Amino acid sequence: MAEVDDDTDTTDSNTDTKPATRGRDTDTHRGRLSYEELYARYKGAQEESKSHRLNSDRFAKMADETKTELAKAKAEAEKAVADAKAEYHAALKAAHSNHASALESLKGEHGTALEALKAELTGKVTEAETKAATALTAAQKRALHADLRVAATLAGMLDLDGLKLVDETKLELDDDGNLKNGEALMTALKEAKGFLFSKEPPPPPKPASSGNTETPPTPKTPTTKKATEMSNEEFAAAMAHISRYGKPPT
Repeated sequence: MAEVDDDTDTTDSNTDTKPATRGRDTDTHRGRLSYEELYARYKGAQEESKSHRLNSDRFAKMADETKTELAKAKAEAEKAVADAKAEYHAALKAAHSNHASALESLKGEHGTALEALKAELTGKVTEAETKAATALTAAQKRALHADLRVAATLAGMLDLDGLKLVDETKLELDDDGNLKNGEALMTALKEAKGFLFSKEPPPPPKPASSGNTETPPTPKTPTTKKATEMSNEEFAAAMAHISRYGKPPT
């Protein structure tokens, strides 16, 4: 028979060996368990206690392993959260930086486009002002030349090409920009270049008929509009008349 463990209950263990005979079974009271049954129960309880101890150790080991796994999983989860936060903050910072760069770039492009537009408009305005000034100067010169032609025609100039001899720096203008010394210029030119002008006196007025006793009306001094005072139609008609008859219309 196997020995009983020291830390187990030693009840009914006065006998170390199993009896060789079953004679005692006849001595047990009726209704009581036999020695073999008691011994079998004892061994079963001993094995069950041993199994419980083994299970307890196994469960403790499993609990320690589970605790370790939980700690590891917690650490990994905390690391994942920290990494996600760091990645989010980095992405947010990069987005903010990109937004700021894009805004500065947009401001620069807008400023450049605005400056280019401003320069273009300034150039167009300057060009328009230059053209207007040139056109005004040309118009003023045409008006002055027209006044000179009228003054030359009235002075009896034979060929209006003689106006090329006039010193234009001596032209005098009134407040309205009209020529005011055309007659004086023609007088000076006639004295210096008399061959340019006709020497025939102006035709005398027609005599009155003998049967008419009335005093003939005093002839009106012909007045000629200045070129700057003429309309476009009047100016064109006057120039055509001068070209055809060599004198302005009266």
